[in-house]
Amino acid sequence: MPANTKTMIAETFFNMAKGKSIDKITVTDLVERCKISRQTFYYHFKDIMDVLEWGMGETAERTLARSLEASSDREAMGIFVSMMVENRGFLRRLLNSQHREQIERIIVEGLRTYLQKAYQLRAPRHTIDHADLGLLLDFCAYGLAGILFQVGQQEQVDEKQLADQLYRMLTGRFFVPLPERA
Repeated sequence: MPANTKTMIAETFFNMAKGKSIDKITVTDLVERCKISRQTFYYHFKDIMDVLEWGMGETAERTLARSLEASSDREAMGIFVSMMVENRGFLRRLLNSQHREQIERIIVEGLRTYLQKAYQLRAPRHTIDHADLGLLLDFCAYGLAGILFQVGQQEQVDEKQLADQLYRMLTGRFFVPLPERA
């Protein structure tokens, strides 16, 4: 059995979900494919949605780690956008499931956690009131989730343009003063 059974279960689930609706994936299917007992599955997860949530959290952590290695915030946003675009087919399948509301909540919470950690690690010198930070994180997480859902429906995405737009919006460089009229 692999050293990290939890990771193996999640990876197997995500591989199964590439070709099968998550509504049709059962714990029985998963334990058979993993060659583990139901008891082992339930030791690590409470249900299929728990596997999805944990796996998405792991993906967010890996994306955050990659983005923190970026030489600039703009490049970090490009890494984030690439992850969104690479997973848009999977996202489409998730949002078409019976668990859409729960999946949307998982995505928003994951984005909020990602943004909070990125803020703590990339902008440690900046201070913001705790309540203001909470509102800002919620606003950005819901906004990014909406864009993520939109990207999930598009066949073609200009990753560079989207990354640049998101970077400018999240850093306050989106709004450029208009020239004064004479």
